[in-house]
Amino acid sequence: MLHLLLSAVSAYNFTYFGGPLVANAEVTPIFVGNVKFQQQLQEFYNAVLPSSYLDSLAEYSTAQYKIGRGTAKPAVHFNFTLDNREINTLMQEMLSSMAAAQLITPNDNSVYAIHFATTNLIAGGKPLCDNSCSVHNTAKINGSLVPYTVIPDFSGECAQGCGNHPNIFDNICSLASHELVESITDKGYGQATSFAFPVGWYDLQNGEFADLCQGNDTTIEGFTVQKYFSVKENQCV
Repeated sequence: MLHLLLSAVSAYNFTYFGGPLVANAEVTPIFVGNVKFQQQLQEFYNAVLPSSYLDSLAEYSTAQYKIGRGTAKPAVHFNFTLDNREINTLMQEMLSSMAAAQLITPNDNSVYAIHFATTNLIAGGKPLCDNSCSVHNTAKINGSLVPYTVIPDFSGECAQGCGNHPNIFDNICSLASHELVESITDKGYGQATSFAFPVGWYDLQNGEFADLCQGNDTTIEGFTVQKYFSVKENQCV
């Protein structure tokens, strides 16, 4: 029997549904096309993964998954032809192709941070920039759950509404950190058909830990990151 861990603070009720978590994230940036800020993004992941930014996630550890700091891998460049299908369908195809070609070798700690040179991405039947601006999801590769994040180009039509900063790079970093945190604490979400395993941590009313702190940013190691909710401290940290 699956034993759920229930945590209720104020109006929030985060539940652990027994799904896999990422203990020590190994983030590989994937640049699809001529992505802007490639060097800066590599530096962002290099700095943030082993920093104190992830320390408060330790409170969401379980007996099997002890969440701690992570590391960044060198970026991989990949050309992939997009069409008007849902981005999650396309990313399943892309990551599977990359794994088959041994361009990536997923393990239990792998997270793929996928950055695009285009704004033309579809999520939930409409342009991503008109929806959530960024997403995280889960591919299934060789029977294993592989989390990934998707960040489009934030210029042009995505320049309005995708972040509060006048600097595009700061908005990219804010949403990239948002999706990273949720990939760590809800690795299997994209393969779930209901709010049950393989979902990790989730609040049925409010979403995931970063959702509660949308637009609440801070600076870590000189880079903008979004805060996420700490049940222990009952605030965004």
